[in-house]
Amino acid sequence: MLAQIDKDLSAFGLRFRSDLVCPGMRKILPNQPPDVHIKVCQVPSDLGEGAVRGAFFQAKPSRLLLTTRLTADYLIEGGNSIQIAPKPESDNAAICHLAFGWATGGLLIQRGILALHGSTIATPSGAVVFCGDSGVGKSTLVGLLLSRGMKILDDNIAALDLDSGQCLVQPGGGSLRLMPDSLDFLQIDSSRLIQFSKRMPKYLYVLNELEFCAHPIPLRKIYFLHRSGGVS
Repeated sequence: MLAQIDKDLSAFGLRFRSDLVCPGMRKILPNQPPDVHIKVCQVPSDLGEGAVRGAFFQAKPSRLLLTTRLTADYLIEGGNSIQIAPKPESDNAAICHLAFGWATGGLLIQRGILALHGSTIATPSGAVVFCGDSGVGKSTLVGLLLSRGMKILDDNIAALDLDSGQCLVQPGGGSLRLMPDSLDFLQIDSSRLIQFSKRMPKYLYVLNELEFCAHPIPLRKIYFLHRSGGVS
């Protein structure tokens, strides 16, 4: 059963009003006008004629449908709406993980904000983004840098905002997403972990105020991690 209650949340420079209780997300003052609504409801199974189609998505101008087998389907519209149709017996944490990852990445692009699949740390000279395929080690790397005193902006999306005349990286949800082997390697405090779901062997580590960079900072560099061990 999903926990549903209106929540006012902040991520990537936007205000979200969500039907879902989303672990690890930063709350903001209620009654402020939201930029994005996240609602639990039915979504269409097909965007119709003219849609660009892939294995797990369909896209039209200002409309994006993302589908999963076990978690939920997501309809992103106009850069201001994410509609979620959960699958039977899906887990709230897993649904929110994709809502503020995969789905929000599509929404940011609809709003004209470049969204990269990457993990971002704050350094004294600016933000450093590590991009690469899932499982290549981005989260483990920023976890290591966190243990050395650096702060994290986000562990899933690098939101690059050009509206201010410079390239700023916006802070995200304030958590790390780690596999069990990374937890052992990083010696993470297990009392601060949230498991995504029984089907997903992945954990959410919620950052505290000393570990999370809550304000946008200029981009310094982007690195691409490769499974071969190389960096470009």
